[in-house]
Amino acid sequence: MRTFFDLLISSLLVTILIVLVNTSSNLIWLNSMGMPINITLIFKSFFQDLIGMNLSSEIPLYLLICFPLIISLMVIKILVFRGISPKILYYSLAGAVAILALVILLPFAFDNVEPIAGSRTYMGKIFMTLSGLIGGYYFGSKQVRGLHASN
Repeated sequence: MRTFFDLLISSLLVTILIVLVNTSSNLIWLNSMGMPINITLIFKSFFQDLIGMNLSSEIPLYLLICFPLIISLMVIKILVFRGISPKILYYSLAGAVAILALVILLPFAFDNVEPIAGSRTYMGKIFMTLSGLIGGYYFGSKQVRGLHASN
């Protein structure tokens, strides 16, 4: 049960980070076009994107992120159970690879349209991949800590 909640929290963390990357990318572009950006606009845009991309879209971003991330982390959990080390590194890489695969393969499913605007550039893809790495690290740290606590 603990693993299930760790997976959900990890997916939520990655979703929040990806929305942050997406919002930042859009605001940087708007700023380059001459639109004044202030702290109020940054927070308002972030929270509107967080709600809109998860509750108002046809396919919630959380679900798009959740499935590949959970699959990759569970595969690594099975491999870690078999004894590979260092455990947190593998969880982190699994999270990064899952999100990188998502941002690279998702446009093929949508006729070459980037459904996550922040992943249009290489920098966007890199930051989203780092978001997956952070989510994988979070999950791995919880799993490794849980293993040590039970021994």
